[in-house]
Amino acid sequence: MKKLPINTNRFNWCLDTFEIHIDDLAPKIGVKKSIFKQTKNGIELTVKQIQKLASFFNKDVLFFLENKPISKNSILSPQFRTMNSQKPETSMKLKQLVERFESQREIYLSLLEDLDEKPNPSWKPKSIDCNFIRNWLNLDHKNSFNEIRQAVEEKGILVFRTNGYKGVWQIDKNDPMRGFSMYFDILPIIVIKKQDALEPQAFTLLHELGHLFLHGHSHIDYDEDFNHSIGKEGEANDFAGKVLVPDEALTQLDDNYSNFQPADFDKEMKPFAKKYCVSVEVIIRRLLDNKRISREQYNDYRKYKSTHNSPQALKGVRMYRHLEPVHIFGESYVKVVLDALHQKHITLFRASTYLDNLKIKNIHKLEKSFV
Repeated sequence: MKKLPINTNRFNWCLDTFEIHIDDLAPKIGVKKSIFKQTKNGIELTVKQIQKLASFFNKDVLFFLENKPISKNSILSPQFRTMNSQKPETSMKLKQLVERFESQREIYLSLLEDLDEKPNPSWKPKSIDCNFIRNWLNLDHKNSFNEIRQAVEEKGILVFRTNGYKGVWQIDKNDPMRGFSMYFDILPIIVIKKQDALEPQAFTLLHELGHLFLHGHSHIDYDEDFNHSIGKEGEANDFAGKVLVPDEALTQLDDNYSNFQPADFDKEMKPFAKKYCVSVEVIIRRLLDNKRISREQYNDYRKYKSTHNSPQALKGVRMYRHLEPVHIFGESYVKVVLDALHQKHITLFRASTYLDNLKIKNIHKLEKSFV
């Protein structure tokens, strides 16, 4: 079978950027390590092997065949570089995910152009006051993650969520990443790690929204960042807490918590927390900020929760495969893909590739759910 020489500089750049060794790369793409042995023409691979390599690094085949020298600044977006500088220890899987979601944004913008539509330019609010933002998103009438997500999407922000099933859109449950935001003047991106409960996802969404509004640049957040009370992370946490649970809402709660034990907070505040789509800890943190409980009580509750975690949600069967693109890419994105399909701007095959490679029968099921 005929082999073609690949650009070894670009190949080595991928290895360095995504921090993977040839010994680990070979089995991941299903080829023998010996194929990467240098010849007089460099590294030579079959077309099929180049396709596997390109797919793994989320590049096209020509990326490895072009002779042009690679420029880091031209290959990696400013958003990617910003996040990588914040968390240089970011896993290769997450780096690939960042690039994939950027590609989805480009697809979305391209389809909007085909449909002669423009993305909503009004995603930047007139004020970043938390009460204003809550009214701007109309959150008084939205108390679920999906409703809050849709409210943010309607303002001209793409909200993606990683998938719970294995695949290119999944991030390992043990990965410390919880969310990231990618700043663009038009159509910024927020990505949320799927968790067992919806309330932490809602807080992550508002935390990332806070970074976009308050700090105006891309940001990546790990679990530990959601415990900060100072700096940019503290500001984003404060923003998320106040938008989701305004001061006015706290007046509905009693003031007598001096004798409360950690378990008492869970028992008494779960209905209130559910109403505002947050965890009990967010409520307690808001009470702490308003000096209605002591720092000691807050710390005791966190220690209690670290040893009394709720049981993990059971894994579901994939009975609703056709709805997974909505869960991952959001309603705004999926609707644009389906509109482009109906208006014959893209083929059914192309629509499938844009919708997580849905089978044709599942695309038809998805279409019915939007009727």
